[in-house]
Amino acid sequence: MPNRAFTLIETIIYIALFGLLMTGVLTSVYGLLENSDRLSVHTTTEDEGTFVLRKLEWIFENTASVQSPSSGYGEKLSVTLTDGTHVTITKTATTIGLTRGTDMTPNALTSANVTVQSLGFYILPGGGIEASTTVDGRMFTTRSYLQK
Repeated sequence: MPNRAFTLIETIIYIALFGLLMTGVLTSVYGLLENSDRLSVHTTTEDEGTFVLRKLEWIFENTASVQSPSSGYGEKLSVTLTDGTHVTITKTATTIGLTRGTDMTPNALTSANVTVQSLGFYILPGGGIEASTTVDGRMFTTRSYLQK
């Protein structure tokens, strides 16, 4: 009866083929994980930027008067809401802060997961406000006209 065991050459060939197969699998898995991280960062940036825009739009809809900037462009928005509350929005070190009423400590509108590079407000002719901010390199803009 012939002995059907693997020879040393066959074993080396099978190990080399298995190694090539595992290299392809590990390369694919690494690529998937890397893309997953990029997608997570992109989603976080989009969520933070959209949240800031929605908060600004709410403030714009409830604004009775604008104190700063009085015209043109400014990096700080100071308004009085229809209920008489004074609200100020400014860029702190890496976040956007909102001060409401007599509380002088700004509440962060953005989390520590993102970095805010810029924040600007532009008073539009006809009584509107345009706000733009850059969060992690992505620009977000909203525009609203104040009710008279």
